[in-house]
Amino acid sequence: MTAGVCDMRLGRVSVGVLATGLGLAACGGGGVTTSSYRSVREAIVRSDGRTIVAEATWGGCQPRPHLVLRGGTSIIRVALTFPPPLSGNCTTEGRFAPVTATLPSPLQHRRLVQLTTGKAVPTVLEADLPKPRGLPPGYHLSTILPTVMAAGLPSGTLGATQTYQRSPASSPDLVLADVPGEHLPTAVHGWRSREITLGARPARLLVDQQPPPFVQRAVAWTAFGQTLELIARYRPGQPTLPQPALLATARSVRP
Repeated sequence: MTAGVCDMRLGRVSVGVLATGLGLAACGGGGVTTSSYRSVREAIVRSDGRTIVAEATWGGCQPRPHLVLRGGTSIIRVALTFPPPLSGNCTTEGRFAPVTATLPSPLQHRRLVQLTTGKAVPTVLEADLPKPRGLPPGYHLSTILPTVMAAGLPSGTLGATQTYQRSPASSPDLVLADVPGEHLPTAVHGWRSREITLGARPARLLVDQQPPPFVQRAVAWTAFGQTLELIARYRPGQPTLPQPALLATARSVRP
């Protein structure tokens, strides 16, 4: 996993929605009161069945948090924990990135619940995510986030964002976001859009009109009972991915 996603600007929704957990239920029963834990909004179970991914937000003198997993026979309690604050001059910039932890054995039938409240954690299985089967040469999956980061896609439903990168970083990142339900986004503030078809399906081409350093071009469409958006995210000096290549990659997305 890479931390570079903290610089993403993809119509970001729900940044920092991490509730403070005060009444903790420890694995062995009994309660403990602490403010060092935060609840997890949602999680992804990677294809190995053991690696759990959550999103963390932090900033200022607060170091990057860790993901905590406490095992049991039927549930796994999960939370974010924060190390002691740093001393000295600290940036005011907010950050977000994936944090991971690995179970000793696959999750299988067990459920993820909040360490802070015991409530179920909405969970996505990586094996169930749609994936581009025809990526341009040299691209590989670099990051999965259990959060929707795409202009116009709703934030209130469970989804995921996958980032594909090419090494060396001379080409734009390709970012695939998906949410359940077919609700093609309409007008998006700060983006120019144009209606097209992707195969036989209605689709929308989107161009980010916000100022650099990032420039983004995207295509949004519906398929497999989901709404998907594939974004090409450019940094200064990177060549433009031709529109036919962007659309060909979108057409290659399969469950």
